[in-house]
Amino acid sequence: MKRIMRFAAAAAALLCCAVSCGSRTVSTDNVSATLKMHSNRTAEDVSKEMEGDWETTSSTINGEPCDFVRDKFTFTDNGNGTFYDKEGGLHQITWHITESGGITITYVETDETTAPYELSNEVLTLTEDTDEGVRETCISKTKSPEKDKDDKEN
Repeated sequence: MKRIMRFAAAAAALLCCAVSCGSRTVSTDNVSATLKMHSNRTAEDVSKEMEGDWETTSSTINGEPCDFVRDKFTFTDNGNGTFYDKEGGLHQITWHITESGGITITYVETDETTAPYELSNEVLTLTEDTDEGVRETCISKTKSPEKDKDDKEN
């Protein structure tokens, strides 16, 4: 009988311990996470998707629309391209695929390189922290070489 009582007491103690451990809230104030993206697309796939004419189509700060310059770009499949400034001036750019599958653009004249854009469904999205908040800028494809070729044939 003593053995059964000790067993019951031990089981009750373990049950209380398990219940009390699971009911405490734990602070997540100092917890951070990092996400590293890897693309399953080949460089050739990305190059084909990048080739064509693109333009800035939206920009938001903390999810709210904000003013932006409607920049225009032409990307070729060999990592080169052109950028048209707001006055229509033509400038040389290069682009390359990062290890994580993002796309960076380098403006040749100034040697300025952007943070990586995420490429998804013919939209390049750049998310960056600014003094105003989190800014998200989207550059969308306006014309691809295949579409242009099909339009000329019809």
